[in-house]
Formats: sequence, C-alpha cells, structure tokens
Amino acid sequence: MKASAKNIVLKTALFLAPFFALWLSGCAVDPDADGNRFSRSFRYYYAEECRYDAIGPYDCSLEKVISPSYKVTLRIDSDGFASLNLDGASYYYTESRYDEGFDDGAYYLFDLDGLDVKIYKDGSEMSVWDSWNNRVTFYYYE
Repeated sequence: MKASAKNIVLKTALFLAPFFALWLSGCAVDPDADGNRFSRSFRYYYAEECRYDAIGPYDCSLEKVISPSYKVTLRIDSDGFASLNLDGASYYYTESRYDEGFDDGAYYLFDLDGLDVKIYKDGSEMSVWDSWNNRVTFYYYE
C-alpha cells in the first residue's frame, strides 16, 4: 500500500511540474516584454521652414502642403533600442544615442548626421533642426 501511495504522489508531482514551472515563469514577466515601449506611425501633410537663433524660430515661411505626405515610423523596443523610419530611410539607435524630454509635450530627440530630429509622442509635430545653417523645418499633420 505504501508503494502505491508513493507512486500516486510521484505521478501527481510529475503531472503538475510543468504547470508549476509555467506559473513561476509568469510571476517574473517584465511588463515591457511585449516587444516595445513605443510604436507609432505618423503622416505629416504640412511643412514650415524657419530660421532660428538662441531665442527661437523666426522668419518662417508659409505652411506648404506636402504631397504625398511625409511618413514617420518610430519604434522603441523594451530594451531601449530605437528604429526610426523617415519616409523610407531607416535609422537605428541604442538607448544612449537618443533622448526623451518634455516641453509642449512629451517627445523623443534623435541626432541624424548633424540634424536634431524631434518627434512628439502624440504625433502632433516633428521638427528637424539644422544647427549648421540655423534653420528648422516643422512638420504638422493638421
């Protein structure tokens, strides 16, 4: 009788072991492990070019319609790696190579070969700052 009780306990333990392991692994799940912290695409239909100095932008052109629209896709993975696609041109960044900030809204800031690209998280605006020529281009979706 004792041998059969041990046998039943052993079979039950072997049956429940995978479920117990699955339960334990579920307790340690990273909430950002879904693959991304941020993933959005935006289309911009208007652009405005300005000059700027230490005070800010000035002498801006009239907004012009962009046709076809300018498409921007930004994905930031849970490990901090970012992929930025600007109308078909792809760029990749480690977490130390871009910044997050907040002024008129939350944004990401990327260095793109001497240009600073600022993308607001809500997609309301993207700006490309050319510090060599003191020019900035703003992109809007409405």
